[in-house]
Amino acid sequence: MKRIKEVHINNFKFFPETEPIKIDGKNILLYGENGSGKSSFYWALYTLLESSQKSDPEQIKKYFNKLNPQSLVNIHATTDADGVDNSFIKIVLNDDTDFEVSHQNTAINTSDQAKESLLASDFLNYRLLQRSHSVKHSEEVDLFSMFEDAVLGYVQFTDTNWHNELSVGIQLRNAGSIYKIVERGPDKTYPKKNGELGFPQKAAHNAAYTEFNNLVERFERDLGTLIQNINDLVDSIIQDKLKFNITFRLVLEKISAHKLSEANYTKPKFAIRLRIDDFNGTGPVTKPQSFLNEARLSAVALAIRLAIMEKRIQDAPVKILVLDDLMISLDMSNRDKIVKLILDEYAWFNDATEPIEANRDKGHQTFILTHDRSLFTFIKNDISNLPTNKKDTWKLIEMYADDIDDSDPNSFEKPKVFYEQNDLAIAVKHYKRHDYPAAANYLT
Repeated sequence: MKRIKEVHINNFKFFPETEPIKIDGKNILLYGENGSGKSSFYWALYTLLESSQKSDPEQIKKYFNKLNPQSLVNIHATTDADGVDNSFIKIVLNDDTDFEVSHQNTAINTSDQAKESLLASDFLNYRLLQRSHSVKHSEEVDLFSMFEDAVLGYVQFTDTNWHNELSVGIQLRNAGSIYKIVERGPDKTYPKKNGELGFPQKAAHNAAYTEFNNLVERFERDLGTLIQNINDLVDSIIQDKLKFNITFRLVLEKISAHKLSEANYTKPKFAIRLRIDDFNGTGPVTKPQSFLNEARLSAVALAIRLAIMEKRIQDAPVKILVLDDLMISLDMSNRDKIVKLILDEYAWFNDATEPIEANRDKGHQTFILTHDRSLFTFIKNDISNLPTNKKDTWKLIEMYADDIDDSDPNSFEKPKVFYEQNDLAIAVKHYKRHDYPAAANYLT
């Protein structure tokens, strides 16, 4: 498995033209005060890999064009008349190969290695977990929209035959690509009796009609298999690893079937329900979002996400797990459970006991980002207590917003990166808290 050695973020979000961030192939624990660029770091990694699945280069270029409403270019960047500058994101790997994306360079969408790396990686933050239970008391939890947005595009289903709008036969495996066809319906290119064009019909266009119906049926079947595979894993994660006495499962519900006529198509409607079968031996819970507290709901959501990650591609050039303030709402005892699970079972380490060298890399190169100083210290202490072969895989980074120089009209805030807990980083920390004597002590 390749690992990230450097991250170059240039004129992207909070980052102006900056030096590369040295990762050195390690797992990263990163503390970043609010407004320091921590989230920009998260979005840089996310945008880079996500660009690999955008077939239209314009859908990549828009992030690097300051004139585009969806621009992510640093607000202080100087651009040409077309809104373009030298904004780019690049990761350099430990074999000195790289992935890069910019307005001028969109070739990442032709890289099979980048596509595989996206499918093997995961990006989690508090808001994503919260989507699993942010519903009214009167409603049932339905996770289908979360699967649609954040799961289907990253898992593979059974090979499915399909003829595209050019009538070229292709095979689809990506669940998100298959669902897009299920959602929009077949192409409306088939002659009707009145000479107009419509959707394929069984009698007149049997091959196309059958192909589409088979695609819908296979999608539903494969989605059910995915849900069952997740259910096979979640109890072990939440009970054995996170130590919550909760038994739950996901249930795929077909609300309505698709309808296809010459003139109209109605997509099928699915729901993915969260069923709590038992909580602390008291039996079923009908409204999880109202009965379970934030810690337990977050644990359920995390168990689902980790189970999904285990069903994604496992053999990819790069596998990263990026966690941005994932545990912000949890008390320290529940943070401890999650931190230990990530450090022990999901973060990358090299298992020298494996007889085959190619199998020695375990887990994902992990980035834990937080703005909570106490949590940063807490995780740092947990890392120090790991066995040597795991402890040595971690590197600490601190980020602060560099102060504006009032005497310079062109001065603006930018990230300041420190590695490990050196005296300068500690001095900056005290300075930011206005503890100037302590800051001076670490500078002398």
